[in-house]
Amino acid sequence: MLATEEKRVPRSFEAMVAKRHWFLRKVWRTVHEHAMLREGDRVVVAVSGGADSVATLLALHAFARPLSLQLTVAHVDHGLRATSSEDRQFVVSLAAKLGLPVRIRELSPGALGKSNLEAQARLMRYRFLHEVAATVGGAKIATGHTMDDQAETVLLRLLRGSGLRGLRGVLPVRGDSVIRPLIGCTRAEARRFLQQQGCSWREDETNQDDRFLRNRVRLQLLPILCSWNPSLVRVVARTADVARVDAQALEWLVREKLEAATQPDGTLCLSFLRGLDPAVQSLVVATWLAAHVGEAVRPSERQRLRVLAEAFVHRSGSSDTGKVRDRALRISLVWQDDRVKLQSEPTEFPSFLREATEWKPVPLVVGGAVDLPNGWRIWAQARTSTEKGVAVRLCDELVAIVDARALDDCLLVRPVCQGDRIVPIGMVNARKVQDVFTDRQVPREERWGRPAVVCGTRIIWIPGVIRSAHALVTSETRDILELHAARHRP
Repeated sequence: MLATEEKRVPRSFEAMVAKRHWFLRKVWRTVHEHAMLREGDRVVVAVSGGADSVATLLALHAFARPLSLQLTVAHVDHGLRATSSEDRQFVVSLAAKLGLPVRIRELSPGALGKSNLEAQARLMRYRFLHEVAATVGGAKIATGHTMDDQAETVLLRLLRGSGLRGLRGVLPVRGDSVIRPLIGCTRAEARRFLQQQGCSWREDETNQDDRFLRNRVRLQLLPILCSWNPSLVRVVARTADVARVDAQALEWLVREKLEAATQPDGTLCLSFLRGLDPAVQSLVVATWLAAHVGEAVRPSERQRLRVLAEAFVHRSGSSDTGKVRDRALRISLVWQDDRVKLQSEPTEFPSFLREATEWKPVPLVVGGAVDLPNGWRIWAQARTSTEKGVAVRLCDELVAIVDARALDDCLLVRPVCQGDRIVPIGMVNARKVQDVFTDRQVPREERWGRPAVVCGTRIIWIPGVIRSAHALVTSETRDILELHAARHRP
């Protein structure tokens, strides 16, 4: 249900929606069905200037007063097109007309690198949206995904190969407070709504660029499929809904079996697993592995975990002891005496790297400095209050700003090790640090032993590489620490 025990949606609001525009009624049905909003919510609305995002903003603005919603407009200028500044000005003007605050992030031309621009742009966009949401006080994030985006996403995943999880497509509500109010509306309906309201929007010419696979699906594949079935978009969207519900039921079953199979020491009971159907047994083991390796595994890693689990099922059925391994993930499944355990296989470092990587953790005292054997120098400075307009510094910088009151332990500087994980800004789950190093193209000889500033068990910052989502500075921050890093050759 949408209503909570504390705050219920006024009946007068639902009566008002019933009398309003057909498009608003349709959006409200989606919002209500998936419990996206409740009275008094803060909502950051991602607005690119395109028709879908503008329609999302206008619909939520219509709901704002009766539901006491606090809306903030957020826009990212990726700097990839000559007209991007005009898009930015359009969004600023639209927000001003609606009387809404607006947050803008301008990216430098080289901020996205040279490869996989779509994925990098998406990552930077969501990172910014989560920063804004944290700044305005734990807000939800509304994006303009429509039913057409749902159909495109499902078809893309079919082309690349997908299981039930992938066929869920674009989730109406994500675990990180992202909501999609227009997921039950088509792109054509959103544009018809804007035309009826006399509201313009911006067209992104890169949507016609067939170098991107999604554009080819939208411009070439979908029209062909729709010529066979004009209702294909709605059919695929319904399929995604069915897959989402089925996946939830399957995950519930697997969690129940995993809980029953897990022993107090964290191992699995082999005899219990053998009593399950092989398909369920494989899913239970893969889920158990993902929980140990980390939930934020990439699709390719998730597939490797599934393959490892299936290999275990195949071999454990005919032997009381054994071992299967995945060399790429450097993990092994070992079973013996009715127990199944996970083993990590440490990487051997060349002798010339060991001195730089093997040093003990050092306390980081405010006002003091730490000099490390690999040439890094780390120091911390205190500031009593935040300045107006202070921004969270992103990765690839040698300065990080930390909310001092959000730290629940003393700061240490220790070497980055195999198996370390970090929660990047804009994410709620952890990533393996080795994947971050690969993404950021950090040379292998500069990875392990690199300093990490940690608080308890959490990595706060890896200088020059990445800042975590923990202890970010917000508008409520009063005491902050500035962490600095510099490097010279040892």
